[in-house]
Amino acid sequence: MWPLRIALCGGYFLVLLDVTVVNVALPELGAGLGTSSYGLAWVVDAYTAPLAVLLLVAGALGDRYGHRRFVLWGYVGFGAASVVCALAQALPMVIAGRAIQGVCAAFMLPGTLALLIAAAPDERGRTVGLWAAVGGAALPAGPLLGGVLVDLAGWRAVFWLNVPFIAAALLPIVKLRERPKKPANRRLRPALSVPVRALVPACAVAGVMNFCALGALFVLTQVFQTAHHLRPLAAGLLLLPAMLPLPVLGAPAGRLTDRLGPWRTSAAGLTIAATGFAGLAVTVGSPPGPALLGSLAVWGVGLGVLTPAIVSAALQAAPVVPGTASGASNTARQAGGALGVATFGAVVGADLTRAPWVLAGAALAFALAAAYCWRRNRDALPVRR
Repeated sequence: MWPLRIALCGGYFLVLLDVTVVNVALPELGAGLGTSSYGLAWVVDAYTAPLAVLLLVAGALGDRYGHRRFVLWGYVGFGAASVVCALAQALPMVIAGRAIQGVCAAFMLPGTLALLIAAAPDERGRTVGLWAAVGGAALPAGPLLGGVLVDLAGWRAVFWLNVPFIAAALLPIVKLRERPKKPANRRLRPALSVPVRALVPACAVAGVMNFCALGALFVLTQVFQTAHHLRPLAAGLLLLPAMLPLPVLGAPAGRLTDRLGPWRTSAAGLTIAATGFAGLAVTVGSPPGPALLGSLAVWGVGLGVLTPAIVSAALQAAPVVPGTASGASNTARQAGGALGVATFGAVVGADLTRAPWVLAGAALAFALAAAYCWRRNRDALPVRR
């Protein structure tokens, strides 16, 4: 059972890894291929945009036809696209490879969580926590691995990294025999239509989360390497206080969600992360020091609490179709992330002195989202007579 769990959680890990590991490589990739900050934003968004667009459809198709086949083909296609990126001689080829990665990731990602839940239906909160923890490990691993690989072997190494990872994860999924779907779940239209209104609140918060988090990560990597003149490895190490809490807090946050409910836990995570964003807005313009590191750590703790909670909120809203619920939640997150990278990159541009302003805006957005979650939690409580 554990090899399968590792392989399926590894799919989520791989999807997130290719956001953070590529972020650290962007300055050297831009220098090697002679592209601007605008072109570098496309390297990120070419991946996240098709991922966001196709996740909901992929989840619904998996609920109808079975998730195993989509996970398998997603892994294989992702590996092939990684080779395309690694061999690219011009920016358009990198962008094309990244787009193919995004499509394959979309068909892989919802099935990883749906298959895990099907394997342990009575441990939903703990399963989501494990899934979030392993996937969250990509956030600290990405900057660190990316920094090491870029410093030692250049930007192409961050794409070659995916190939052995995929080869190791395929075998347990090939051996999996998925249970046949019940007839009621084999109709595609209900799978797409049942959670329209029910999923909107959870998806809205998930979108805000990634809009601010990935947008901020894009700006921070530029500030650390361009304004503070850090090497890729040093920039990756500097981001570790923000990234480490995500895998560490995944399982505890899952248990906390089971105890307090997804909305109350989401509100707590958003409040903590908003505090971290506010600290970053004050400290990012100065040379890195304890105050900046502390702000990064507070931000990371907030995200570590928030991530499994908001995924659980989506699953709670549509328990009959977990693939669709997972797909909808991840669609909102990836769409928010793509829009966040484009927006933060456009606002800051080449003037990195604007970074504190966008980070302050992220703090405000998280604070407003926290207030919304507290309201959702209050409305969800039973009325006492």
